[in-house]
Amino acid sequence: MRKPIPIHRTLKSGKKIAYATPDKGASGRTPKSKRWHKPSEIHSGWSKHDPADVRRKNTLNAHGGNLLASARAKMSLANVTADPITKRLAGADAKWFYDQYRRSKK
Repeated sequence: MRKPIPIHRTLKSGKKIAYATPDKGASGRTPKSKRWHKPSEIHSGWSKHDPADVRRKNTLNAHGGNLLASARAKMSLANVTADPITKRLAGADAKWFYDQYRRSKK
């Protein structure tokens, strides 16, 4: 994390004040120290540019055929991404994996 940023202000009364504010990172980005999500160590080969059947096959193979783990990984991705296309596709894949998991339990 970067050093605090010094700020110098002049109040309406004419009094000059100086203080430091913590660096909040780049605009629109969360600083690494504030990120709470720890992504899975499994690289699934999932890409938003692939068709749905390829994305799902790659994810399922990466998780050893575990439908629930695949669903949780994609839902996690959908919840933390800032890209709307990735959010929509990962959410749809997670829903598909959850549906398949529920059907396999019957």
